[in-house]
Amino acid sequence: MCIRDSINAEYGACCSIMGCGGSSEREKTMSKDAFQVVVSDPEETGFSLSVMAEPTETVGELLQRLGEKMGVPAVHCRMLELELKGAELGKDAVTKDAGLQADSQVRVLNVDRARSQMKHLADKWEEGAHESVVKMVADDILHLNPYAKHDQILGYKYKELSFNEDGTLHRWSVDGCNISQLPDSFRVLRTTGDLHVSNNKLSSLPGWFGELQVGGSMDLFGNQIASLGDGFANIQVHGELRLKRYNKDMGPALSKAPSSFPNVGGKVFR
Repeated sequence: MCIRDSINAEYGACCSIMGCGGSSEREKTMSKDAFQVVVSDPEETGFSLSVMAEPTETVGELLQRLGEKMGVPAVHCRMLELELKGAELGKDAVTKDAGLQADSQVRVLNVDRARSQMKHLADKWEEGAHESVVKMVADDILHLNPYAKHDQILGYKYKELSFNEDGTLHRWSVDGCNISQLPDSFRVLRTTGDLHVSNNKLSSLPGWFGELQVGGSMDLFGNQIASLGDGFANIQVHGELRLKRYNKDMGPALSKAPSSFPNVGGKVFR
């Protein structure tokens, strides 16, 4: 199954579902001053959802929780906008100062666009727009990791990012960029050369990580990953898979890892 089919199968299903509407962990620990806001979606007739808001949180923070309730991938919640009485609210504004109060009727905008962003990325990748997609993935990395090294993420200067003559992605290294989590958009990547995610602050890998296809070698050493899920065994790496740097310990010992990697052509260092 190509990456577009895989993502369409997963995100196509969730895009037709307006989140569960249940209380999030954050809402269970809110202060006594928290108040309820009633949300509608102009793109979905008859839809209504209640969400709790703190008077001291920003509109952006409220939108993040609201988006996740509505099935929007966390990194794409930044595409959402909140409208009160026909006026869009600034995301940096504190909810109380923005005019929100108990039982305020608001509209959330751009939900379908935000939910379908992963499908959009997969379509662009299959169409060959690799450089454009890589820039979007880089934006997502920086959004999730505000302390990441911006200048190194798109490392043209140091040849950490390169493309083939036909425009397909050859190599990308985000080594030592202070990354603690990877966005879902990273899963669309396919390289003909190396993919390096070493010397960062990753403590775990997403369940989809095993879908990646790397034409060269992959480096993951120097992170804080202690366990690899069973799905990681499916990863396709033509060259070496370096979970640690040759014979040197660069992170915690793996307490759980697949017993074999049938789709790795080179040596596995673990």
